[in-house]
Amino acid sequence: MKRFYKSVTLEKEPGGYGVFLDGRPVKTPLRKILLLPYEGLAAKVAAEWDAQKETINIHDMRITQLSYTYADKAEDEKDGIIAELLPYIETELICYPVPHPADLQKKQQKLWQPLMQEFTAKTGITLKTVTEITGAANGADEMAAFEAVLRKEDGITLTAVQAAVPLLGSAVLGYALAKKWITPAAAHEAALVEELYQAENWGDDEEAAKKRAELLVNLEAVDAFTAV
Repeated sequence: MKRFYKSVTLEKEPGGYGVFLDGRPVKTPLRKILLLPYEGLAAKVAAEWDAQKETINIHDMRITQLSYTYADKAEDEKDGIIAELLPYIETELICYPVPHPADLQKKQQKLWQPLMQEFTAKTGITLKTVTEITGAANGADEMAAFEAVLRKEDGITLTAVQAAVPLLGSAVLGYALAKKWITPAAAHEAALVEELYQAENWGDDEEAAKKRAELLVNLEAVDAFTAV
């Protein structure tokens, strides 16, 4: 899409902060006027629109896309969002450390154990860890507890969790990133510890490296989205 506007402005409106293109409000895919609860977040959206050149590249406007999701889904589709996230608790990534090789297991323990401890301390949820994949490590009780935690979160945090959990393949890592218990780089390393170990020991793949770089950019966007 060609850039169709000259000016980008930020204005305080009833119900939040809006972004305006040549005086017209930015609207979501569902045609709602985009209103955000924090001026700092709206400023980041405005900056993305202002940074576009002759052609608008919506793929690179990650904070804008997260803001659209917040406006269109965080409240109206809250039940559905939570339902999508709960299965990640059943097969939580960091509940399955490898039994061997020993050095990889040690790396996983070093990265994962502090995160699991913090998750338990701050949510009250204790997840079971197994060393062999024999089915789901955690079940209905843990999922219900995580649901209760998610229902207490505001729309911004829930939107961040919805984005981060599938990216990382982990409810614990995604929630920790959204709550700022962990940096994007640390979440990236924890989620990909086995892949990074293999690349270090047996050589990397150019396409895999490209995907890892893209993942980090997306995680940084989630972090920026919640930095309000």
